[in-house]
Amino acid sequence: AQQWIADVAQGNDPSANKHALRKSPNVKQLFDRYMLEHAPHKKISSQKRDKRLGEIYIVPYLGHLKVSSITRDDIFKLHQMMQNVNANRMLSLLSKMLNLAELWGYRPDGSNPCRHVKKYAEHKRERFLSPDEMTRLLKMLDEEEDNKKELPSVLYALRLLLLTGCRLSEILTLRDR
Repeated sequence: AQQWIADVAQGNDPSANKHALRKSPNVKQLFDRYMLEHAPHKKISSQKRDKRLGEIYIVPYLGHLKVSSITRDDIFKLHQMMQNVNANRMLSLLSKMLNLAELWGYRPDGSNPCRHVKKYAEHKRERFLSPDEMTRLLKMLDEEEDNKKELPSVLYALRLLLLTGCRLSEILTLRDR
């Protein structure tokens, strides 16, 4: 009661602050707005990954919390609980959502609690075709060429990818000089 009296004496309205907090969106509502307004600007595969991460991890664990009251500890606990590469993807998604929350006025500027939550180390994975897999793939390409089910240029591009190790974009943008 003394705190309320002090707040009123300073010109603040404690009941208005309480009412504003009650009306502020929770994380589930933030996720829904993110998927509606921001996700459509991303690739389809990224949209699907964001939707999956949000529905499996973010909403079940943080969805009930008000966006303005999320702390670094809340984020850290969820990240620790996951302990895998998806944890890093979830952290990136949540960080973007909270940056947008700042932009949309749900949180003060510069208050993203995802900052300073350390991501797990990731190791790049490479996989090469075994000689048996390479033989089967080349045989399948020959069969497709014989059956004329696929454009020859597509089959040539696939062979070139296999034999050179170039990136797909490098093969697709090749020009004759």
